[in-house]
Amino acid sequence: MVISKANVGFLLKPVGAVCNLRCDYCYYRRVMEKVYSGRTIERFSPELLERIVSEGMKHGYPTAQFSWQGGEPLLAGKDFYREALLLQKQFAMPGQNVTNAFQTNGTLLDDQWCAFLRENNWLVGISLDGPPEITDQHRIFPDGCGASEAILSGLSLLQKHRVDYNILSVVSPANADRAPEVYRYLRDLGVAWMQFIPSVERTADSDSDPGPLPPQSRKPSLDNPGAENLIPGKLLAAHSVSADAYGEFLCDLWDTWIEEDGPGRVFVRDFEAMLSVYAGHPLPLCVWSPTCAWQLLVEHNGDVYPCDHHAYHNWRLGNLLRDDVQTLIEHPLAQQFEGRKRLYSAKCRGCEWLVLCHGGCPKHRMAQDENGTPVDLLCEGYRRFFAHSRKKAGEIVRRLLGIQPIEPAAMNPNILERQSVRRQSAQGKTLQQDARSGKIANKRDVSRISRNSPCPCGSGRKFKQCCGR
Repeated sequence: MVISKANVGFLLKPVGAVCNLRCDYCYYRRVMEKVYSGRTIERFSPELLERIVSEGMKHGYPTAQFSWQGGEPLLAGKDFYREALLLQKQFAMPGQNVTNAFQTNGTLLDDQWCAFLRENNWLVGISLDGPPEITDQHRIFPDGCGASEAILSGLSLLQKHRVDYNILSVVSPANADRAPEVYRYLRDLGVAWMQFIPSVERTADSDSDPGPLPPQSRKPSLDNPGAENLIPGKLLAAHSVSADAYGEFLCDLWDTWIEEDGPGRVFVRDFEAMLSVYAGHPLPLCVWSPTCAWQLLVEHNGDVYPCDHHAYHNWRLGNLLRDDVQTLIEHPLAQQFEGRKRLYSAKCRGCEWLVLCHGGCPKHRMAQDENGTPVDLLCEGYRRFFAHSRKKAGEIVRRLLGIQPIEPAAMNPNILERQSVRRQSAQGKTLQQDARSGKIANKRDVSRISRNSPCPCGSGRKFKQCCGR
């Protein structure tokens, strides 16, 4: 496997999963408590920080990408990030660009932090699930108090200092049936960039990736999305959103966005990604892309994983203090991870929407088809949304770009092949019927067909032994 320098970015956890909040739907803290059970979590060491930056700059040309997450990355402190900036300047190559981004809960932001972020042009993602009565159901401090007031204070400071930011909202049963309300609330706060991610988690956590959920009372499949073991509150955590609820959320969100704002005013990540496909461009969204993005997760001690949704012992690629990036991305596990996204079920291969989602995120492939192939638990929700938005999406592409939108089914080679076989079969049957009824007795209508050629009826026999008799 050969990976170009431009393909590798870094998702960095400078304080691991340590956080000042105790959000009950935080999968990362629960998993890390098992992976690093009994160990003291410390901030990146100076040696590790220098190693990360030097490797990141080396494998990030023309643009080196550093995304700082947690836990809560602001707990690392301002001086830590000042040092990171100095190292980026030290290791930068001529003409190289550098991007830095935070994902924060926003509660620790103050004027000094925001001035730093603005001065250095950092992008900030801040987590907010909707109005306080929604956000405070899951995003809480250790004493159980809701965090919405502190989050809104942080958001206000970002806006005051004109820091580039976007809002990340988790879709759970708390807001799945309130999409228009959530959208309007965020928009009226002045938010112009939004992303919505579904909460789909297991009840039992492990330090190893457990794979698809085992069947219980009946086998889960695409045609059986409500199987007993896939109901939130069973083997799935109670805060998980079902495929039906998530599909309904996306449809309601789309309708509200289209009717009240639309492209150019408010940017919704999933909608922008889908429209880019209709316009004939590559998918910019990791979970819907043909392959998983190469963004190496680096934990507090230098351990490296292929993705923060796969930070399990059995997906550990190595340690950046000992291994360079090229060694890590050539690891057999890295090759296995890269190929997982393309392991489609039979249902996916024949789906008209495959070009829009490419089977979804491997993390969500907890269901199984009739052959035992993992399938995205949210599949039916995506299918519903894609069908619901299809007409309007095409109209937007025609109106804004002046081009004809692509037809999703026409981009799936499996569907095209199946349609071609059907057409040939239909043509063959007509030819066979006409031949037997005497409508093409002998010459002109069959003059182009060699007697020794395969018969166009699809029988597999030679023409002279079939319809040409």
